[in-house]
Amino acid sequence: MSDHRSLTFTSLDEALAEVEHLATTETRTTGSFSYGQILRHLAITLDIVTGHITGPKIPWFMRLLGPLIKNTVLSKPIKPGFKLPSSAQSYFWPEGDIDVHSALTHFREALARYRSTNELPPHPIFGRMTRDEHDLLQRGHIALHLSFVHPVE
Repeated sequence: MSDHRSLTFTSLDEALAEVEHLATTETRTTGSFSYGQILRHLAITLDIVTGHITGPKIPWFMRLLGPLIKNTVLSKPIKPGFKLPSSAQSYFWPEGDIDVHSALTHFREALARYRSTNELPPHPIFGRMTRDEHDLLQRGHIALHLSFVHPVE
């Protein structure tokens, strides 16, 4: 059995449908995080991208390299294994048991805010991005993390 599923979303609606499907069925996760933690992480990320909350300080070298590697990152599926600096890890990945339904509510609210924000602020790492680039990045990010959530059959 693979440690993660192969997922690709062509729209945010498709990603939301998978998020909601997984919330209504028994799941198991591979990796370090529960489904509730994954949903909360995805919601926090959307909150930061819209400017709803301020994320942790991004190291200078990431801010410098981000715009230079943006197109490379956007042209391929996001691969697992990227390690956040320890200060950001605790910010983006809540510890303890996170209720799936409260995390789902947070994710839905964050996604609705993302969709309704006409002009998104510059991305904390990649800088100025078009809406299509933001959508591509968010779909890839959601697919990456949901690939570690498996419906129990």
